[in-house]
Amino acid sequence: MENLLGAGGLTSSEANHVTNIVKELVKGLNTSMPLTTTKATVGDKTYPLDNNKRLDGWVNVVEQKGRLYSLSAWLKTGIKGKENELKRLDDLTRAINMESVGALGQIEGILPLIPRPKTPSTTFEAYMNSLTTKERAEYLSNEAMAAHIGQFVHKFDDIRERLEGFEATTLKELKNEIVVEEHELLYEEEELLQGFFQLQREHRDYEKSVNYWKAQHKTWERVVLDEHQKELIEVEGKNREIQIHNANLKTEATEKMLAEVRSDKALISKLKIIIPKDLQSTLDYVQEYAKNPIQGK
Repeated sequence: MENLLGAGGLTSSEANHVTNIVKELVKGLNTSMPLTTTKATVGDKTYPLDNNKRLDGWVNVVEQKGRLYSLSAWLKTGIKGKENELKRLDDLTRAINMESVGALGQIEGILPLIPRPKTPSTTFEAYMNSLTTKERAEYLSNEAMAAHIGQFVHKFDDIRERLEGFEATTLKELKNEIVVEEHELLYEEEELLQGFFQLQREHRDYEKSVNYWKAQHKTWERVVLDEHQKELIEVEGKNREIQIHNANLKTEATEKMLAEVRSDKALISKLKIIIPKDLQSTLDYVQEYAKNPIQGK
């Protein structure tokens, strides 16, 4: 958890607040793109038939959405990580109160059985916990960007179909008069295609990075399980020679361990969610928006 929690950063409450602000910010980042605006000419007068407007900087809007989702993914991971660590300590407290041999471990003055090592978690989350803060932030950012930009890229065929079906002028009959409707594209075809291919390249790069970390997880999993198997063989050999005679010291050892767990829990409770350098500017933007949402818009 050292790559998630530390002395500086956001409390879980603050992080929750930021993720809620992110939800509101994302709602305001509309990436729907009407391709045309229509006006009608009746005689010598022209009337607009819709309020469609060009979305300037739409590529930046898509990317900004991805950065906001990256920050939200990181903070939610930090909140969950801290909750899991506190739960682990609560579970350990219950195990100690039940005088579990595995929880008590070795008591001074006696030779307990060596606890059989638990099968280590080799989930992707466990692998993430083994990385540095920078590595974990890189994966989560690339995953969020790949998912969000991918959604836009995969829906681009709809924009392409509307572009191909565009007609500059259509005629309609209205109250026995012929109305000429003139349609104007809000985007040049080359501009749309350039933006699409840019996002498509970015999407491939982000997916490539995500797949790299997933492949690394498989390698890491094999190493962890191999080491675990070696530990099992060693412990089983030693346990055949060890006798348990801890009855007189069990109560004292239990109280000592409970105190240590309480101390650990107090320390964990004070830890904050680290903010990676790459996400700091996005966090600053969200916090500034929270102070003055009207100006932020």
